[in-house]
Amino acid sequence: MEHEIIGRKDILLAFKDSLEALEDQQGAFYLIEGDTGSGKTYLIDGLKKLLEEYNNKHFGQKKKVEQTYLVKVYGKQPIGNFNIGPMEPLNMVSLIVKELMNDDSITPEKRFMINVGMTLLACIPMVGEIPYAFKEISRDLEKLKSEQKTQNVDLRKGAFEEYMSYFKKYTSKKKLVILIDDIHWADVESIEFLWEIIKTITTIPVVIVATYKEYDLTSQGLPFLSIIDRLKKADLDMKFQDFVLTPFINEDINEFANVLPIRNYKENVEFEEWILEQSAGVPSVVAEYLDYFSKFKLFNDSGELITNFKDNKFLPASIQQLFGQKLDEMTDDERNLLSICSAEGKEFTAVVISRLLNTDVLDTIKRLRAIQNNTGLIKSNGAQYRYGLKTTIYQFTQAHYFTFFKNALEYEEDVALHSQVGAFLKEQYNIASEQLRQALAPLIAGHSVAAENSEQAAEMILESAKIAKEYDSSETIKQAFDNIENNNALFDGTIDFTKAMHNILKDIELSNNKTDGNTTDSQMEDSYLFDAIPDFKNLRRGIIQNLLEQNFSLTIAKIDKVLGDKKVDLEDIERAQLSTLKIKALIELREFDKAEILIEKIYHQAVEQKNTELQALVINNYALLFLAQGNTSAAIARLEEASALSTELLPEIQLLTLANIATALKKVAPIKAKKYFDNLSAKCKQAGYNKFEEDLRNIVYDE
Repeated sequence: MEHEIIGRKDILLAFKDSLEALEDQQGAFYLIEGDTGSGKTYLIDGLKKLLEEYNNKHFGQKKKVEQTYLVKVYGKQPIGNFNIGPMEPLNMVSLIVKELMNDDSITPEKRFMINVGMTLLACIPMVGEIPYAFKEISRDLEKLKSEQKTQNVDLRKGAFEEYMSYFKKYTSKKKLVILIDDIHWADVESIEFLWEIIKTITTIPVVIVATYKEYDLTSQGLPFLSIIDRLKKADLDMKFQDFVLTPFINEDINEFANVLPIRNYKENVEFEEWILEQSAGVPSVVAEYLDYFSKFKLFNDSGELITNFKDNKFLPASIQQLFGQKLDEMTDDERNLLSICSAEGKEFTAVVISRLLNTDVLDTIKRLRAIQNNTGLIKSNGAQYRYGLKTTIYQFTQAHYFTFFKNALEYEEDVALHSQVGAFLKEQYNIASEQLRQALAPLIAGHSVAAENSEQAAEMILESAKIAKEYDSSETIKQAFDNIENNNALFDGTIDFTKAMHNILKDIELSNNKTDGNTTDSQMEDSYLFDAIPDFKNLRRGIIQNLLEQNFSLTIAKIDKVLGDKKVDLEDIERAQLSTLKIKALIELREFDKAEILIEKIYHQAVEQKNTELQALVINNYALLFLAQGNTSAAIARLEEASALSTELLPEIQLLTLANIATALKKVAPIKAKKYFDNLSAKCKQAGYNKFEEDLRNIVYDE
């Protein structure tokens, strides 16, 4: 009866209805709350099976594009009291998007287009830092070349907007179900991403089902609390339901016993009441008892319970005794092996466990398979990528199994095992790509804390903080501080480390996301106030982040506040750059008149100052405005004007301007795009940017 959903008829009905509604391009969002042992993970697996059956029934041999695609992801559980999930910005979203890309036959060139396009000059001001900007684009081009060889996806540097762009593109063509287990461990950036989807869920063919544990969520004040609070207050036209996984009742136990099956079972109140009394209706405990009884003949051919059922010597008096019987059937080596596995986590890998056992992977898999077949305490989830390696993933089938074997470790064993896991991950970290390092750093930090290795823990926490700084994620750094506080004794006296952490946090605009669940929309837009203006580069980066997060009203409010503050000492070019960001936000809000007035103002300033770089930037914004208004001919005219100006600019600015023009024209005037690309090609070769020319050729001519 693998993944047969017992009870939960309200959830099943809602989920089936939502699958039907997907045919009309209508989505839904379902939240499912449950304590440990309530069956959250089992339910998610059951819904996955139900979707597969639905696709087979309704589509059969039809093309895959007509079916509903499934993505299933898990929140990263803490390592001890070290919470790793919220320390990796956009982790959950990156997993979702990569799953979608695995389904899509997208080419590396199209993946590159997610990162590079008309945003080069028109969306993000680069005046004064063009060489740096060009370096960033060159790095993306190197990724493109790598992808052409490996087909691996790396969108992390693109961050929020690129993920959202791809998600919207995907769901404009396909129906999608996203199943998220333990969403309460998600990072704040992923939470905000999901909120943007949830707000318009009734207009897109996406169903999201997410489980969470109330105690962990509230006791630790995790980011997902903000979604719960917003859902309570939001006046949104959305299809949303929340469910609670309540304990089983007699009816559920009856259904469970029949599908297991227990031989000759018919409805028997005495048996069901006994199960309820022993299990308190907790689904995982009910499952333990029924699995145990399925091995014995409890009922005669007429379906009657055998005599003296309650006095039978084989009857387990408690769940501990029942579990003890399973343990008695295992050898000491098997029990020790599962304790070793628990050091890696509820999920563990063949490659790590073989390292801990100092044996080859095949022998490890053989031993784990025997335990899986004989006890059912663990199961294999097949081969997946983990830590940058493809390896077989296993997991404990019940949360209390994991807890038992984890607690069975002696103090010295626990410390030594975490030390070995941390050492293995550090080896992978030292040879990993930049993206993989981002994922490994919090894991290494968690295992290092458990191993009481303060030096390595501090190094990896600091590395995670530096990564968070790239995302302007103060929440991630504050989570790092929470982890430090939870392990205060370990980090006591590490003054240089904590000072470095505070310096990183100081560089980020703390007020960007510093709102609680009771903050109104108006208060949220005012939350950009800060005591001291940071250096312009950091200030601008924070505003760009607001823009990429599609928080356009906040973007405008922040810029107006800075430009209107006489105490803020900015150069004219810096003020102009902020104004161009405001223009982009106004265009996105479709406040075209205001955008045009501001564009005219900045353009006249640029002409008066004879600043051709700024003129080129403003003209690109003109083109964006006209394209947003559907005035293609005016947009092309402006782009041609920018082309004429580009001859007066530095080589890097010329290349970026022409690349921007060629990319934009490709969509509206492909013949003109070729003309500009030919000009760009010649300038690339003249400047020695041959790789840039070659890769852009693939993009411009890709149909």
